[in-house]
Amino acid sequence: MPALEAHVLVYLVADMLGITSLKRIASKEFLNSMNGPEAWSEDLAHALSLVYTNTSVDDEDLQYRTTMSLVEKSQFVMRCPEVLKVIAENEPILWKACSSISNSLSTKLDDSKKMAAEQLSTAKAKAAEELSTYKAKAVELLETTKKRAEDRFEKYKTEVEWTLAGNTQILKALKGKNLVCKHGKKVFFECDRTADFKVTGIAHNCQSCFNSGDKK
Repeated sequence: MPALEAHVLVYLVADMLGITSLKRIASKEFLNSMNGPEAWSEDLAHALSLVYTNTSVDDEDLQYRTTMSLVEKSQFVMRCPEVLKVIAENEPILWKACSSISNSLSTKLDDSKKMAAEQLSTAKAKAAEELSTYKAKAVELLETTKKRAEDRFEKYKTEVEWTLAGNTQILKALKGKNLVCKHGKKVFFECDRTADFKVTGIAHNCQSCFNSGDKK
């Protein structure tokens, strides 16, 4: 015999014999056995049926406390069809309350799902819009950077061409001349390529000039 049914039968016997203390113990044990989701099964439904069919409406020790416990545990009640059936047959008011709670929860769940879907759609649209804006800005920045680089390259290219042209004229002017230092050593042109290929002067390998500090 399931424990739930046994507690109810002990209560009924104690009620017939007028043993109040035993009634209270059996009622307490029965209500404690209803705690936890594992208790909500066909066994509980059968025990509840015994409670409602064998106790009077004004029974406060078991029937009333059982009904109040069912109200408090409505989240478990709604998940157990067997218990719901017993409630519908014996406690129509409680049944209506449970049905109302169930419908309310179902409506709230549907509303929450709808709201979540709308928020997700809005978030996706906003993200797509922001991404499009960022892409447009990135393309614009890339084009601007590319234009600046091309302008700088053209400017640098022109300066180099002018510098090379100037150096060419200098080289042509000095071509064929036998340049020597005061010690008779041959000199040569010195170009600084880090300064746009400009001719910075002439240099040579004369040790005497080097020692005197006159290298150019």
